[in-house]
Amino acid sequence: ILTNIMRNISPYLSGKDCEIYASDLRVFVKSKEAFFYPDATIVCGEIELAEEFKETVKNPSVVFEILSPSTEHYDMGKKFFNYMQIDSLKETIAIDSREMNIKIGRRKANNLWAFEELTQSDQIFTIETIQFSMSVQDIYNQVKL
Repeated sequence: ILTNIMRNISPYLSGKDCEIYASDLRVFVKSKEAFFYPDATIVCGEIELAEEFKETVKNPSVVFEILSPSTEHYDMGKKFFNYMQIDSLKETIAIDSREMNIKIGRRKANNLWAFEELTQSDQIFTIETIQFSMSVQDIYNQVKL
């Protein structure tokens, strides 16, 4: 799943003001003094590093989490609510590794969040932050469910 995310989005972002990073990029949530490692992160504009924690980005635009039985509860609970505290974050994309299910959260006006759930291979979604569309099948290409 992560390979499919990177393979689809990375070429699109070439030469643009945003970059996608794999799971080794640490994200800082200042309001909670917490760190997280999303499975993939898109940062738009210049990377802002946390002053007190070098090599830790504090301005992610989009985070991706790949859900597994051992991480789903945490990723969709405490971790997600911590992500919501990051002012720069515009979208969260949670992808189930066991079944075709993608949950997208988008920050709207007044810091309200709207959610979308996709479960069919032919459904198309747009990562609004970067104006990039892909299908659910693109995410699950060659993944055995």
